[in-house]
Amino acid sequence: MKATIRASVFLGLLLAASLLLTGCANLVPGGSSPTATIQSETNGATPTPASTQNTTESGAPVTLNLWLPARFDPNNGTLAATLFQERLAAFADQHPSVRVEVRLKAETGESSTLNSLLASQEAAPLSLPDLVLAHSDIAPSLAEAGLLSVNEVALESLGESDWYGFARQMAAPNGQDMLLPFAADALVLAYRGTAIDPPPATWAALIASQAALAFAAADPQAPYPTSQYLGLGADQQAAFATLYDFFAQAQAVGNFPVWLTQFNTQEQSWQAFTEGRAPMAITWSNRFFTDTTQTFSAAPLPTQNGEGPAMVRGWSWAITTPYPEREAIIAELVNFLNEPEFMSQWSAAAGYLPTRPSALAAWTPDVRQALASQVAPDAILGTSYLVEPLLGPTLTENVVALLKQELVPADAVQNSLEALGNP
Repeated sequence: MKATIRASVFLGLLLAASLLLTGCANLVPGGSSPTATIQSETNGATPTPASTQNTTESGAPVTLNLWLPARFDPNNGTLAATLFQERLAAFADQHPSVRVEVRLKAETGESSTLNSLLASQEAAPLSLPDLVLAHSDIAPSLAEAGLLSVNEVALESLGESDWYGFARQMAAPNGQDMLLPFAADALVLAYRGTAIDPPPATWAALIASQAALAFAAADPQAPYPTSQYLGLGADQQAAFATLYDFFAQAQAVGNFPVWLTQFNTQEQSWQAFTEGRAPMAITWSNRFFTDTTQTFSAAPLPTQNGEGPAMVRGWSWAITTPYPEREAIIAELVNFLNEPEFMSQWSAAAGYLPTRPSALAAWTPDVRQALASQVAPDAILGTSYLVEPLLGPTLTENVVALLKQELVPADAVQNSLEALGNP
């Protein structure tokens, strides 16, 4: 099923979500605002020490330090931010002695969440935050560094069936449940229905269309090639051979013009799509769910046989507190933020995939829910970093060379096997 988003549809969502928010006003007695302060460290500024106020006796005041990616800023004025603020307010009303201090963190760069956590662990362990909304890319490193507290109360709901398969992958970065999944983003195909209708569901259909498909070919993480690689089975050599044959064939008919090799970010390839240089583009579903500046459609990515899983990235709640006595109240906060009803309202407003089927089922039935329902059930968690640290760079290097016609698929296969230590 194809999905098309227009401004009128999005405005309808905002109205519906606003009504939902109004209906949730009873969660915040007296219309109180959350006991939270927001600090930003996304510009490379030197982090300030986190509050070390601690619970010393039952009922004593406690400050919980919560780190969020800047993209989830509760004070950015959006409907999703308002919903999050209201949720924190409801928790504060239920726990008058608890104060939540929110700090915004960059996801990349010197002051990123991962770098800041590792630096605090080494230099000032007591300044570690109590709770972090962690990206799936950094979760394995957090587990390896011993930064994650495994709280059985916080993770108890993982025993329920109300989780997508990709969410269960998010929960266990090292094979053990350590995180509580909250939100996700899937790679999808954006297209203009006036130029491409229906959208290609298979590689063969894409090649037959001879239409350009924009993606960031020079992105060292290679999200698009990785997404296709992950659906080709466990035989590494066969997977590389199939993948590189596809790129070579698609390049020959014009699907992948050589100018794609100049793009190392998705923003660059997206600009080519919006400028009309390509009628299709690879993007994250969040863009489709929230973009009202263009009239375009979205569908699952075309795969070898039209049945391959979508690739997602995600964010999960990670307990990193240095104070064991705080874990009980932190577990309450985690579970409060992850209740399906709130997750449904927040994810619909924020434009991210919920990690629970029940939360998606509560979305307004529209083109957004239609696309989410297509990609979420069989999606898999996967970036090249999670699969194999060198996979992204070797895919990028060889795909770029194929698009420039500097080598043939067989040579690309050999290059990749050698790069991964399997000649």
